[in-house]
Amino acid sequence: VFGRYGHQLKGQVRFDRALTLGAELAGTPWARASDGFGVAFGALRTSAAFRNDSLTLDANADAAPDFGYQASGAEKQMELYYRFKLNSKVELTPDFQWIRQPGGNASAPTVKVLGLRAKVGF
Repeated sequence: VFGRYGHQLKGQVRFDRALTLGAELAGTPWARASDGFGVAFGALRTSAAFRNDSLTLDANADAAPDFGYQASGAEKQMELYYRFKLNSKVELTPDFQWIRQPGGNASAPTVKVLGLRAKVGF
């Protein structure tokens, strides 16, 4: 089980608070002790400055808003993964990530991502 909290106190940032909670279950019950199944949940809260400026912010000075939406609330994420330990040097981890209200944009569609991580030791 794990948890993490972050709070940005100064500076211009899109998100000023982050919270992540999750857990991993070792593969012992299915006779693969080095494998692991995990789930994590997270939330990134949009900063007041970003909420105020997101609709009109033009950081690259091209006369077009960089975001073009009014940021609000928090971006929310969920991840599921399974880590396969193939041998003493190689692990493969397929994962699924689900992101709701990306960038604090309440009208943006939910983002779904399939991924594969590889860890190779020498």
